[in-house]
Amino acid sequence: MANKSAGDIAAHVDYCRIINPVKQSLVGRVSDWPYSSFHRHVERGIYPLDWARFPTLDTVAGECG
Repeated sequence: MANKSAGDIAAHVDYCRIINPVKQSLVGRVSDWPYSSFHRHVERGIYPLDWARFPTLDTVAGECG
């Protein structure tokens, strides 16, 4: 196994535990996935509740509500 920096490892953990449910269309927002460690990180002040919020198609198209 190659040596990885702490930042690289953290990025992989973020993807696996936090971002992947959104990417796989299981939920629309990270905060909607109840099984994620993300909620503990929010409680500890590591991430804000809206962290990694991805734009919706309406936002991308320029039609913000």
